Amino acid sequence: MPFASRFTEVEHSSTMASYVMDLVEQLKSQADPRTKDFPLIGNPTMVVTLIAGYLYVVKVWGPRYMEDRKAYDLKHIIMVYNACMVMLNTFFFYKFLSHSYLGGGYSWICQGIDFKDPGSIAIVSYCWWYFMVRILDFADTLFFLLRKKFSHISFLHVVHHSLVVWNGWLFITFGADGQGIMGVCINSFIHIVMYTYYFLAALGPSVQKYLWWKKYITTMQIVQFAVFIAFVSVPLFKDCGYPRFLTYLAASQCFFFLVLFVNFYIHTYVRTKRGEVHFFCGNYEATSRATVPLKEGEKGTKNGMTVIENGALTNGNGHVNGYVNGVGLKKREVKIRTH
Repeated sequence: MPFASRFTEVEHSSTMASYVMDLVEQLKSQADPRTKDFPLIGNPTMVVTLIAGYLYVVKVWGPRYMEDRKAYDLKHIIMVYNACMVMLNTFFFYKFLSHSYLGGGYSWICQGIDFKDPGSIAIVSYCWWYFMVRILDFADTLFFLLRKKFSHISFLHVVHHSLVVWNGWLFITFGADGQGIMGVCINSFIHIVMYTYYFLAALGPSVQKYLWWKKYITTMQIVQFAVFIAFVSVPLFKDCGYPRFLTYLAASQCFFFLVLFVNFYIHTYVRTKRGEVHFFCGNYEATSRATVPLKEGEKGTKNGMTVIENGALTNGNGHVNGYVNGVGLKKREVKIRTH
């Protein structure tokens, strides 16, 4: 290689390294001084390692480990876990509201960040603990692994869990309170509803038949992202002391999640034409059934769905639970696999 070319490469590498170092220093200067000594906060090495470890376990090591093993029965463990998650998220929902909009003097329009306000350390600390709980959400995927529900570990499921932890680290490092608090208020409420659903779904078919409102959880998640994008964008038009780069960061990440969940909703609830509908949220599989009329006397299997003769509709375990005017019914299973 000619000397001039080698010199150009070295110069280019030096320029890139200098640019990266300048960027790192600039980011450090923007960091929240209140959280710089919090565990896992500041230096991204630990959280990146944690997320990388999660991805390796759920996509590589976990499936290999469970390949020749029987699925574990974790029903009772999952029920306890979901109940604890309901209580934890209820606690955080109350604390976030009481230290912001319902007791902390927050503006409902535009709220800035005062990095020197000692009174703000309480809500920032709650944000850090909430971040820890979102790391604990990785257990959702571990339950899928141990129960050999590998198909439940979808792209949406893994990306969502990974980015939630990464986003939590970003905002606690650079500014967790202010306008962004509305996001965790809404998110903690969504998690209350979600884990309540998962707890009920784990109770079995006798309860699952009443869980028709599952798709509205996905709708709530979509609304969550849309509302927060609009809310967090207010500081772009009204100067209230909220850092603009946090607005750009929050809005772009929420838009990404919005696209993912809208795509999921369309493919799950709008375009689905077969009997099975797959939901990739949470940690437990629920089953719902619907029926559609067939020609009288039709029986056997059609398009992968069970057809019951003489109008008798079974509930999946051999028990007959109804007749409809002597007309044959086709049973469709709707498997709810949560994210």
